[in-house]
Amino acid sequence: MELAPDRYRYVLERPVIEEAGKRWLYCGGASALIGGIIARGTGRPLEEYAATALFGPLGITEFQWSKGDDGLAMAAAGVRLRPIGLAAIGQLVLDGGRGIVPGDWIKELSRPRVRIDDGFEYGYQWYVGTGARRWVQGIGNGGQRLLVAPGEELVVAVTAGEYDQDAASAAAIVEAVLGA
Repeated sequence: MELAPDRYRYVLERPVIEEAGKRWLYCGGASALIGGIIARGTGRPLEEYAATALFGPLGITEFQWSKGDDGLAMAAAGVRLRPIGLAAIGQLVLDGGRGIVPGDWIKELSRPRVRIDDGFEYGYQWYVGTGARRWVQGIGNGGQRLLVAPGEELVVAVTAGEYDQDAASAAAIVEAVLGA
């Protein structure tokens, strides 16, 4: 996708194989499209908009955003944050948006939409734990994890570099926290 001359056209030309919401299958293309919609809707590059509308208000000053050959930020896998910055985003979710993100949207993103496994579902770009302990989690390639457990007032941020691997160490950290 990121190597295609037009990543958005590439994503939109993929065949639809099943009715939406019936079966979960992660698609970075959806994230790429969301990034493109945000950039087009705001009239600003994604990384610039994120810096002023999200990162700045959260006090996040250190971040990197990888770009494709076309010069556009890779929304599906390009942002790099320090653990403290990642945790600030988790705290924003825990706090219901703090006026930076509408509280109703925080509720919507954390509502289960598609079942992955027992007690493990997917919302809007977030994984959702629906068991006895409710949580939402951002899970990225390489072991990046952002766990928000509202019942415990808990945010856990894990950064790692186990790209295109099992990333078992990050999963073990989150499981240890959830199992405690």
